Amino acid sequence: MLDDGRVLVSGGFTGIANSNVIVRSPLNTIEIYDPDVDTWSSIGLEEDLEVIHSVVKLSDGRALFVGLGTIEGAEQLVEGVAYILDPETDVWTPAPMPSVAPWPRNMVVLEDGRVMMVGVDVNALEADGTSQILNQVFVFDPETNTWHQAAPLDQHSLFQWFHSLPQGRIIAIGVGVGESSDTQRASIWMYDLPSDTWSAISSVEPYYIPTNAILLLDGRLLVLGQLAERARAGYSMDSEGNLTYLELIDGRYLYGERIAEVFSDSKVYDPATDTWASINGMEGVRSSSTLTLLPDGRVLLAGGTGQTASGNGVYSTTEVFDPETNSWSVGPSLSERRYYHSATLLPDGNVIFAGGIGVWVTTTGKEEIYPSNAVERIDSNLIPETNPATVPALETSADPCELTPISTSEAGLGPAETPLSPVAVLEAAKESMNALDSYHFEMELAVIGEESGYSFCRSSKIDFQAPDRFRVNLWNYFTAFGEFEFTEEATTIGNTAYDFSPEIGSWVQTTWRDPENPLELIDAKFMANIRDLSIEGIETLGDNNVYRVAGKVPLEIWADGFPMPTLFSRAEGQLNVVYWVGVDDFLVKRVSAEGVLEIEEPGWVNVSLTADFSDLSEEITLETSQ
Repeated sequence: MLDDGRVLVSGGFTGIANSNVIVRSPLNTIEIYDPDVDTWSSIGLEEDLEVIHSVVKLSDGRALFVGLGTIEGAEQLVEGVAYILDPETDVWTPAPMPSVAPWPRNMVVLEDGRVMMVGVDVNALEADGTSQILNQVFVFDPETNTWHQAAPLDQHSLFQWFHSLPQGRIIAIGVGVGESSDTQRASIWMYDLPSDTWSAISSVEPYYIPTNAILLLDGRLLVLGQLAERARAGYSMDSEGNLTYLELIDGRYLYGERIAEVFSDSKVYDPATDTWASINGMEGVRSSSTLTLLPDGRVLLAGGTGQTASGNGVYSTTEVFDPETNSWSVGPSLSERRYYHSATLLPDGNVIFAGGIGVWVTTTGKEEIYPSNAVERIDSNLIPETNPATVPALETSADPCELTPISTSEAGLGPAETPLSPVAVLEAAKESMNALDSYHFEMELAVIGEESGYSFCRSSKIDFQAPDRFRVNLWNYFTAFGEFEFTEEATTIGNTAYDFSPEIGSWVQTTWRDPENPLELIDAKFMANIRDLSIEGIETLGDNNVYRVAGKVPLEIWADGFPMPTLFSRAEGQLNVVYWVGVDDFLVKRVSAEGVLEIEEPGWVNVSLTADFSDLSEEITLETSQ
């Protein structure tokens, strides 16, 4: 953005899409957008060059352009060119080039107003590829209109992001070669201007590849990235092409939601303490995305392309990083999916997105990519400032579950003196439960393969407030491909969902997902398939007189719904189920299920489940700063 509020967009490429491959035709155009009148105007250079270039705004408001390219239609490289734009006249004036014309990778304005440019030695690239990358460093003084060469960067890394820090320091982030020639990792260096020296920053972790970076207002650096492709030594996919597990080269296996750890990650680096902190909650890997620093200090991440746990994708969604809570939240979506676009913050708080590669769906349902000239805005002033750190956490259970079958007692059972049928009791129970404003639910589930040693155990606690609020604490333990244990705390407020992140000690906003609804234990699907249904009698459960209604449920009914693992979709058998329903209020107090089932893998298993319901004496109150 220029000082007068206009936006300069330079270069890029156009072309045609063919089988999801772009045939690129470089652009040498330079255009300026005026948001006041919503118009574009062209201000080209004298040379008709297809240029690889970098542009930066100087401290006095002028724009420095440095490029290297080929004569149109020719193959040979030409000398680099440099120009300075005066935004008051929209006229380009030739500027000097460094003594060696490098391929300009990036430019950054130093604290004293000079400009640092880091470029790749073109001859080294031509001779031996990226293995001999030489990062030449030059400094331009706009007052004297001269360049001088500074100390070079690590020659084995390709640097893409440069940010100016206080006290004349520059932080450079790129991708370098790891411990062996077939691995990649983050390469991060700090430059000290007074001493003209570079020093390596402590590494984030092996095989980590950055995909974007931006400097925060508090001086820390937000870095997006992912584990390298070569960090995956093996994997398994189901019939629909979804990953079921990943084997990493360090010997670890990742299952379920942990698979996303390979694809999605963000970190914050604090130069003051030379420390890294991992931030969870991103939707997925977003290379070729944009990061925009908003006036309130938050960061808007938009668009991009990359791989998620379910496959490759192009994003139209945005996410917002809050440095105060170190958390991500869902932002407003773009009108279309795009990557390789630009994003610029305007003075009024609007963020303008221009160009990039878009995606459209053909009449056959196939996705095609195409160069886009679409321009749109997002008003950052309207992005909510929900603070998930104010959402209260649940208390975790000291002894969440034991892997033993759950038995039900028949003590105190009396005759059922009622004209109601068992179906009528459960119908009344369903109506009573659906009419509740809130209730508390606790469930323990144990599945044990006595001969195979297979075990699965789940403990859930849910506070539900109809129709759109709940809090859940979930604990799982299972042995299938190894021994695994994980916990989850989640909260919803309307259509906004939060997961509690133990790593950062706060709540992280995530995309909306429907919670497992405990009322599925008595929904129409279950009731329509209960066999041999009968009222066994009336007994006392706590302070309540309850009907004890028993029956048998085919396993496929449980496998398709709450709360059985998908492992049982191939099993045969049925479960004996018992409902305890209040005589006076027809509220469900308890549900239990037991059975012995035959499964292909791991064979015969014992299943036992107990679910307890209770009313809440007070409404659930979830507070946010919104």
